[in-house]
Amino acid sequence: MKKVIMSVLRPIVKAIYKLIKFTKRAARSCLNFCTNLFSGTNKKNKINGGKKARQTVLVQKANSKTTAAGIETKTRFQPKIKSWWRSKRIISGAVALVVVAAVVLAIALPKKPGSNDGYNIDKGVEVASLQQEELNIAASLSQDDDVTLAEFSSGEVPSNTLPPVPIQTTAPDEPDLVPGCHDARIVEIQKRLMKFGYMENDEPTDYYGGITEFSLQLFQRKHNLSVDGLIGEQTMSKLFSEDAMPYTVKIGDDGTDVVILQEQLQKLNYLKAGKTGYFGTDTEAAVKSFQKRNGLDVDGNVGENTREVLFSEDAKAARVVSSSGGSSGGSSGGSSGPVAVGDPDKASADALIDYAKTLLGKRYVRGGKGPDVFDCSGFVYYCLNRVGYKIRYMTSGGWGKSSLPRIDKMSDMKKGDIICFRGHVGIYMGNGGMIDASSTNGKIVTRSNIFSSSYWTRNFICARRVF
Repeated sequence: MKKVIMSVLRPIVKAIYKLIKFTKRAARSCLNFCTNLFSGTNKKNKINGGKKARQTVLVQKANSKTTAAGIETKTRFQPKIKSWWRSKRIISGAVALVVVAAVVLAIALPKKPGSNDGYNIDKGVEVASLQQEELNIAASLSQDDDVTLAEFSSGEVPSNTLPPVPIQTTAPDEPDLVPGCHDARIVEIQKRLMKFGYMENDEPTDYYGGITEFSLQLFQRKHNLSVDGLIGEQTMSKLFSEDAMPYTVKIGDDGTDVVILQEQLQKLNYLKAGKTGYFGTDTEAAVKSFQKRNGLDVDGNVGENTREVLFSEDAKAARVVSSSGGSSGGSSGGSSGPVAVGDPDKASADALIDYAKTLLGKRYVRGGKGPDVFDCSGFVYYCLNRVGYKIRYMTSGGWGKSSLPRIDKMSDMKKGDIICFRGHVGIYMGNGGMIDASSTNGKIVTRSNIFSSSYWTRNFICARRVF
């Protein structure tokens, strides 16, 4: 630190020394001028050479007295010239010292915040502090073997060896996430929504579509947030916190997912009221009856387990009392399994795939069963029934637990097989292709080669053969 300060003060001291010499010369010139003025030998008298001047000289010679030592003394006619200017040297020296002290204090005293250091500044670049400059120079010396510490202390360091002082800048803010945008952050958001059951499992994308927006609304409804489907600060914080809760439907909720739930409860004879879309006391009572009948925890909430059983082929319908006083425990699924009806040639794998392709681009809606909106299981259900293969609606979990012939290897699948993934289901088209209702894409799509996708191979459960 001391060497750095010395290298900085050296040129300043030299400049002050030159200033003092200049001040002394100016002071001498001024004093000589004043002396000549008082002694009467100014420029005007010299030029005029007047009579008065000659008389003064003669009088001085006549009245001069010579001492025994031969030294001429001053006469009464000679003006008494005191040595006051000699004492002025002390004053001028004091003035010079005051100037030097002022300069030193100006350098030594701390400067106001934000001011420049003044000794190593390029235009437009402000050096934060002398200590920061020392660190920068030391870093340069450690990287350049040609510059020695002696050269640095002597002030002979080449200017091109000093690293530029970095200008601190503020990182640009990330753009807001709005529906319809593509952003890499959406991938992680979709993964979290799938993890807690708010979004159907699918290969995540960077697209912020309508399904992602709807899934966010379900999440916001569950956590008592503003239900707008937008990724605000509170929604993002809660979604990635340890307090995030899984998807359930409970009393007081409303939405299209409640409509689908009420529809299924009506089919199983647990609910007689209309499909209002509001989870009221009647719907809660129906859910509790279903849970009790099917050996589930009776809490009146529809979580993952209740939903899987409710939409599976093993769901037990409510007991119906007959007119004769007896009762029957009818089940819409039973153990009979799927039944193929209609023309056997029509109900084939090729017919299934050809018809499924006619629905490409149709909108994805969770719980949708057609004809214009679908989710993944609703799409499979609708296509099978349209080509003559009659089967009850099943969720993706229901397909995985189905009694249909099971295929455990992807390489053994055949055209027309129903592929079961964790939380997703699709139709195999052959040659590694699949057609399905994609939640992340928001529509019916085809996949070219699922065998080469780590996502699909990692989440594959089995395939079920229907033809």
